[in-house]
Amino acid sequence: MPTHSQLAARVKAMYREYANLDTYTLQFNTVSKKKLSALAHLYHTYPNGAVSLRPPTPETRLLRDEALDEYKRQMQHFLSRSKVDLSILDLSVPQIEAVANFLAGIKHPAGNIRTKRKCVWGAKIDAVLKEYACNDYFPVKSSGLRLDHKKQILEFLKHFRCRHTLRPPLPNHRKMFMQEYFHYRRRAQSFFDQTEFPVGVEYLTLPLTEALLNFMVGHKYPEKRRYQRVFRASSMKAVDYFVAMYKSHENRRYPISVGQYHGTKNQITPLLYFKPVEKVCRWFPPPRTNKIQKERHRLFLNYQVMFHRLGISVDPWILPIAYIEAILNYAEAKAVPTHGNVDHGLMLRAG
Repeated sequence: MPTHSQLAARVKAMYREYANLDTYTLQFNTVSKKKLSALAHLYHTYPNGAVSLRPPTPETRLLRDEALDEYKRQMQHFLSRSKVDLSILDLSVPQIEAVANFLAGIKHPAGNIRTKRKCVWGAKIDAVLKEYACNDYFPVKSSGLRLDHKKQILEFLKHFRCRHTLRPPLPNHRKMFMQEYFHYRRRAQSFFDQTEFPVGVEYLTLPLTEALLNFMVGHKYPEKRRYQRVFRASSMKAVDYFVAMYKSHENRRYPISVGQYHGTKNQITPLLYFKPVEKVCRWFPPPRTNKIQKERHRLFLNYQVMFHRLGISVDPWILPIAYIEAILNYAEAKAVPTHGNVDHGLMLRAG
């Protein structure tokens, strides 16, 4: 009685001349011993003259999901028409191809013509999108797409007319994971829906998605520097970004620095997007020192009212005085003056 390895080697030798070795690597090591015995029995008992017309070869080398299920369904029906009582559901595509060629009497089959055409379609997509990709960070490669998706994308690229000027934000990092990547793909899918792009973003890689977004807004040869700025800003800590943003508006008596803040990132993040609209009258002067003890409670109550009027959602009690004064100076400098509304308060710039 041969061992499993010996039986697998024998079956491989039987069907080797029927396998497409230019496209697939044939091996039977993962097949059960019972199925190997059935394949060997089929090889020795199937009549030589009973040649059947087999279904077409697969359109792509790798079949997944619905395409793989449909392929196996067609091949199982082919075996039934050939009056072969053998289930091929647990066989791989190379193994099924070898069995089908054996039943059809096809020895030493030539390479798959459709696979070669697939490469041409992928090359055409890459040639078009290469002009819209940042090749330093996101080089385009469409080789992992399904054949039907390549057809749809190529057709879209041929007939699309640019009607949009703004695209979703650039990715925060060269490689994104989990929640960050989820939000990026959701924004991209929303934009794809507007342009009636036929393929879902879940089938696309990050470089391919980026190139398509740039294509849809007509942005050729995106600069590496644009992506670098976004990557650098995203990698900075919130407090580092805060200091860089408000440093020029600090009070000279108590300069701001990273080490002064001891809160969490989420608490200070809204201040990075703060854009004052109108000037707010300040009714109290800045303190002489940031180490004030007397009247400190009243000072922070005033800060609280100022933040409320400026539309700042951050609680001033978690911030050092130096940060608060820099924020108020920033609000005064960036606010848009309102016509006919003159402030009569103490709108003195601190420091």
